[in-house]
Amino acid sequence: MTLAEALRCATKHFAALRILETADPRLEAELLLQHALGFNRTQLYQHLRDEMAPDKEAAYHDLVWRRLCGEPTPYITGRTDFYDIELAVAPAAAIPRPETELLVEEASALASERLQATPSLTIADVGTGCGAIALALATHLLPAQIIATDISPLAIALARDNAERLRLASPVRFLCGDLLEPIEQPVDIVVANLPYVRSAEWESLPVEIRCHEPRQALDGGP
Repeated sequence: MTLAEALRCATKHFAALRILETADPRLEAELLLQHALGFNRTQLYQHLRDEMAPDKEAAYHDLVWRRLCGEPTPYITGRTDFYDIELAVAPAAAIPRPETELLVEEASALASERLQATPSLTIADVGTGCGAIALALATHLLPAQIIATDISPLAIALARDNAERLRLASPVRFLCGDLLEPIEQPVDIVVANLPYVRSAEWESLPVEIRCHEPRQALDGGP
């Protein structure tokens, strides 16, 4: 089986299984194949006519099966792109959504405006999860001090790992605790993407969310 044939087969399966919240079956098939082969997208397209080695074919089959069973692609590959950074992701924290990038843009614009009038600024990212919002802001707002909190110790550990890997010039402080409680200093801007799903709606969510992402990060209560 060539890479192109494997890609077509996986795409067909993803498109047919409507329980998956998949916007682009082809893209998900590509991401999993890249992961199985250790390729980037350019390398993948350069080798589409190549025959797959048996071990790589078996590995890809396993990845596709996990996705068909509902496991989200970012959890399978262990990574996702957010804003202009790459983040490690794991079931300890919810997967950052593309629409959350709008929150980063709004917060960045507000902070940039404030920084014109003051030499320093403190921003709190409440419920940071894997650190997506805090780390995206830190890449663009060097004069700002950013503090990120989360009630989950596992999420905080994941966020710290992401910060260390990104080697940001402006470090982010990560504190474990509920909302703003761990922060003992005044803050100028609070950014938060807190749980927003009603408890009554949880069982109706797609299996990839309901059975794989942490309920604590998404269930906002009644």
